[in-house]
Amino acid sequence: MSSIEEGALKKVSPFVIAKVIQGLVGDVKTAKRLRSGSLLIQVNNSRQAKRLLEVKEFFQVPVKVDPHRSLNTCDGVVTSWDLSDCTEEEIKEGLKDQKVISVRRLKTRRSGTLKDTNSFVLTFALPKLPASIYVCYSAIQVRPYIPKPIRCFRCQRYGHTSGNCKGEELCGRCSLKTHEGDCSEKEKCVNRHRDHPAWSASCPIFAEEKKIQEIKTSKKITYGEAKKEFRALNPVFSGKSYSQVTAKKICGRCRADTHALCMRAMQRRVPARQA
Repeated sequence: MSSIEEGALKKVSPFVIAKVIQGLVGDVKTAKRLRSGSLLIQVNNSRQAKRLLEVKEFFQVPVKVDPHRSLNTCDGVVTSWDLSDCTEEEIKEGLKDQKVISVRRLKTRRSGTLKDTNSFVLTFALPKLPASIYVCYSAIQVRPYIPKPIRCFRCQRYGHTSGNCKGEELCGRCSLKTHEGDCSEKEKCVNRHRDHPAWSASCPIFAEEKKIQEIKTSKKITYGEAKKEFRALNPVFSGKSYSQVTAKKICGRCRADTHALCMRAMQRRVPARQA
């Protein structure tokens, strides 16, 4: 739910928001105000959703209500030889009654050429992914679709696209400023400064981004929220793990975690200076 006049909902008290929602549709699962000022409301049933979609005014504020673009849909992957000769439109039409609204065939690169596979990404008009679909009375397992990490082709860093990039344009192969023609410099990753290009699947940052995408997809949260959760579970500081950063240093002389024992020995050997 967003206000017609930009920022108008920001001025409404959160206590008033709760009372108005209660009056309109009753108790809902969650309701929170986004940074933009819009309201994100998770309802309990289709009746509440239908009622909210009809709302034109919220506490004397003209509003526009739309279904959330991603929270009301989910993506899954199916693999089947039975579908190999079917077009995407044919599969979409055939699975329409199973809430499939979009179909995309996955491709693989062989000898430099993209080839069709027997796997398809299905988008369901459902908040939760079904365990299977039925094709000609046969059940086909549906697996969660985890999108590839998003890498900016401008600054070569992860988490945003070039259209939203404010960083410096760098070469993805050597991490230096872009140059004309093919790069002949030594490979160097801009993200971890190792001897591989920014797009390498062996990069530790790429592995981290895959985990972030898994959290984002499974919990249906934003990239920023997923990254924050990943960092909480896997603390990192300057490329070192939390355990490495907080590890106690061992003294080579006394094998203690501080130099306390060494200092005590030195104090016993050196007489106190007279005033």
